[in-house]
Amino acid sequence: DVQYGVNNEKTITAKKYKIIYQYDGDAMLGVLPLSIPFEVENYYYYGQGIGLVKSEIKPMEIKVLGQTVFKMNGSAQVLTDYNIAN
Repeated sequence: DVQYGVNNEKTITAKKYKIIYQYDGDAMLGVLPLSIPFEVENYYYYGQGIGLVKSEIKPMEIKVLGQTVFKMNGSAQVLTDYNIAN
């Protein structure tokens, strides 16, 4: 179940999908080749008959030689209300 609404006061049954984007990049530090792998983890929640009700990106960071060079906070977007017209 996913909570939604302005104050997360409503609940709906939703299917959860996980997508992981993986990047295996290479860079050069002078003449030294570096591997810079990282991944971004996303979740999407779909309510039957409604569609997307929530999307979420988990926090991630990129490290080079053990040092964090980039940090991204996670985020989420949640449906606040919906109306199905016949």
